[in-house]
Amino acid sequence: MCEGPGEKIDRALHRDYFGLHELDDGEAVTYELAYGEWIRLFRVNGLVIEDLIEPRPLPDAESTYWDAEERDWARRWPSESIWKARKSA
Repeated sequence: MCEGPGEKIDRALHRDYFGLHELDDGEAVTYELAYGEWIRLFRVNGLVIEDLIEPRPLPDAESTYWDAEERDWARRWPSESIWKARKSA
């Protein structure tokens, strides 16, 4: 998505998927794991994945925190994910 703080979203991905582990934009640090790493982490901790939901905004969706460009971006590529997991028996 965006390359640095204050930059607008565009249609290019600027960071390698496998290099997202720690992102420091000078104001906040976020941590992102690749999906395979998430799966291994869940399994090591005794969880079974039941579903992975990637919400997609409807064409007419409105938001108080996303502008139209960001909403359109999220319609093409997942910007959030919801993991449904349970403790294994």
